[in-house]
Amino acid sequence: MIIAVLAGGKSKRFGKDKLLAIVDGRTAIERVIENVRPDLLLTTSKERCRLYWNGPCVIDRGEGPASAILELDGEVLVVPGDMPWLKFETLEMLVSYANVLKADVAMPLFEGSIEFSVLYLRDVGKFRWMKKEKCRSLRITDFVRAGGKVALVGSELLTRNHIEWAHLNTPLSFLTKEIKGKPCSKIVLFEANFNPFQSSVQELKLYRKYGLKIIEDHVLKDLSLLRSQGGVRSLP
Repeated sequence: MIIAVLAGGKSKRFGKDKLLAIVDGRTAIERVIENVRPDLLLTTSKERCRLYWNGPCVIDRGEGPASAILELDGEVLVVPGDMPWLKFETLEMLVSYANVLKADVAMPLFEGSIEFSVLYLRDVGKFRWMKKEKCRSLRITDFVRAGGKVALVGSELLTRNHIEWAHLNTPLSFLTKEIKGKPCSKIVLFEANFNPFQSSVQELKLYRKYGLKIIEDHVLKDLSLLRSQGGVRSLP
């Protein structure tokens, strides 16, 4: 399995490169590398790669992290570079649940939201067809929408230390260690064999059923795009 760290964000809300913010005496990206033991970083330039570490990188060339993920092969675990408190053991738990549940895609689940920047893919190759789509930029949530058997695993089943899920989104969230949503201990399983570039009302209903607002919003955007092109008469 390849462990890849997302390290290409622009840190606009943080005001400076958040991966270089000092967390307990070391930079955030150093903490992540120490904690999750990655094989490579996904970033935007060779210069940034060298700034963060001396290991291998995949350069996304401005096309975003989802496109960079598609440059990889086989079983992949994706981790954000701005979660310096996330532990390797927590990621191992996510992979274990994915294996037990025989899921093709797995992500941590919160009440009404998902941690989509922590992503397990059993086989990246099955998504390679998405590279041919040019109607919009790829999103990480596209891996869920076309994923096959999807497992969303409650954050409390993975770790009881809620701080692990904190991002360095803003200077305030850095200080407060704010997490994305209310932790939960349930598991949501569903089949999602949709084409994210040809969204359907059926797909929208699936995510509404489980309260997955961020994916619902992405489907609505795609339905709106299809409507503007004459492919959908009205939005639900």
